[in-house]
Amino acid sequence: MCWAFKNEESGTVIGSTAIFPRSFRVDGDVVTAGITGDFGVKKKYRTLGPAIALQKATISSCDDGTFDFLYGVTNHLSAPVQKRAGFTIIGETVRLTKIFRSFKHIERKVKNKLLAKCLSIPIDFMIKLRTIFCLRYFSTSLTYESLDDFDTKFDDLWEKAKDKFPLIGERSRQFLNWRFRKSPSHDYLIFALKNRKYNSLIGYIVYYKQGSDARIVDILTLNNKKFLKVLIAYFIKYIQNSIYSSSSIVYFGNSYLIAEFKKIGFSERADKNKFVAYIPPLTLLQKKIISKEDWYFLEADNDA
Repeated sequence: MCWAFKNEESGTVIGSTAIFPRSFRVDGDVVTAGITGDFGVKKKYRTLGPAIALQKATISSCDDGTFDFLYGVTNHLSAPVQKRAGFTIIGETVRLTKIFRSFKHIERKVKNKLLAKCLSIPIDFMIKLRTIFCLRYFSTSLTYESLDDFDTKFDDLWEKAKDKFPLIGERSRQFLNWRFRKSPSHDYLIFALKNRKYNSLIGYIVYYKQGSDARIVDILTLNNKKFLKVLIAYFIKYIQNSIYSSSSIVYFGNSYLIAEFKKIGFSERADKNKFVAYIPPLTLLQKKIISKEDWYFLEADNDA
């Protein structure tokens, strides 16, 4: 769904916004969410009038029952407009990054290539050692591989994992193939962690190459408390000796995932964006949607 705001005199479009449907599970119930996106108003007309009108139009699609709730990631300019229109700012997204090769980062600080090279060798070794330490109990029972497509094992994983999250977007095989295999924006890659004995899927990571960074856009495990940290560690082991010098992820939700990434050596970056949502008044979803700890949001859930 999309809306356009026109200048009545000239008939030209001066602003627009859109909503993209996304299937969610909330405490086991399937609901339809709307992702807010493509919001913009021409600079000359950036008064509150057109901007508020566009945002209120998106809210009307929720109030009339088309969507159960709306959500989106917004910048510091759009957030106040959406808040005034009726959205709630729930919190901020977090970007986490892990560096594999420290040479360039050290060189920028010390301004000396030889010194940076000498300092980077022991630092890079300690980074690898941390990953190996995380895998010490799992090396014989699990295996990993790169896949070309999402097969039926991903449906099996989704069926087993979906009810362990209070608020999560659909991650069925059909959705994953549509979201990543049919997307023109990036060449997405699939990393899968499997049980060596039964060849069953334990978890996966979807990522793409952004410069020398492996940008993680989706991650799911059979049981986060048991397998999340080891999935991340195996993924880092898989990519850190290749063309990548870092890996990063943008996330909003339960703090447990952030803590597990930090245990593997990821650090939180300063750049953040506001996470907003709109829920029709007096609905049963109200408390659940505005609770940050109930969310499990990754880039896979944005503009889907």
